[in-house]
Amino acid sequence: MSQVEYLRSYISTLLEDGITVDFTTDDDFAELGVQRVDLTGKLVIGLISAGGVGGPITAANASKAYSDIKRAGGENVNGFMYWCIGDDSDGSLPAILSEAMWG
Repeated sequence: MSQVEYLRSYISTLLEDGITVDFTTDDDFAELGVQRVDLTGKLVIGLISAGGVGGPITAANASKAYSDIKRAGGENVNGFMYWCIGDDSDGSLPAILSEAMWG
């Protein structure tokens, strides 16, 4: 599976399924029980920029996946970012991410 396909699938799953948070293990919030959190309109994807199994998802592939989702009517992703932009050895991440976000 390509990085673009993986990221499109991952984002779609998060938006469709949301995430489940189990508050029962925290005494201060146990009364909230188990909650499903809808990520529609709240999702920002954080990516690593170096290392990882199979290498990082490149900025070009991340922007392609984001553009594909947006073009398909998925206006529910607020963007994506890299945890450590210092790993951007050629300085291309800001321009690529900006182009993906703002066209």
